[in-house]
Amino acid sequence: MPTDGLWSRLKLWLANGVIVVIVAMVVCDAMPFSPDAWQAAVVPVINGLGIGQGRWTMFSPPDGENHRLRAELTLRDGRILDWQSPDLTRQSTWQRFVGHRRSEYVDNAIVFGKQYPETWEVLALRLREQYGREGHDVVLVRIIVEQATIPPPSGSNWPPRTKEFPFEGQVAIRRKFP
Repeated sequence: MPTDGLWSRLKLWLANGVIVVIVAMVVCDAMPFSPDAWQAAVVPVINGLGIGQGRWTMFSPPDGENHRLRAELTLRDGRILDWQSPDLTRQSTWQRFVGHRRSEYVDNAIVFGKQYPETWEVLALRLREQYGREGHDVVLVRIIVEQATIPPPSGSNWPPRTKEFPFEGQVAIRRKFP
């Protein structure tokens, strides 16, 4: 049996080794530059541990499109409240950094909402709950997905950063509440 000093050092090394392995797996899972083979090996373990991140794509929707969400909440008295997802073009770098997880939620809601319509149901319930806490009685939620196509870069023809692309809206869900 090892001496107490050696045994305590061995436990410390093992604990540090486990921490290093977990941090390395999270980095491999989250960083877009990690090889696909490594990520494929790490994802089941990370998700099983409940610490999966998915690839981080800060500040960026899928290539070639810009999108945002808008919701119209109709109150029992007939008033309509507007809710909009954050507009990245009007935010500072710090605001985008601090709110990047919320922006990723919006991106994922739009992408997955096409395949899984219950995504919109959950968002409608969340908006009703949020505005209900503020003293409003929401009876109808309309969630609208607005998208704009961004042209591919082509030399000097790339549009200036200040140019607004035309957004087209489509109602994703119209949810009535009793």
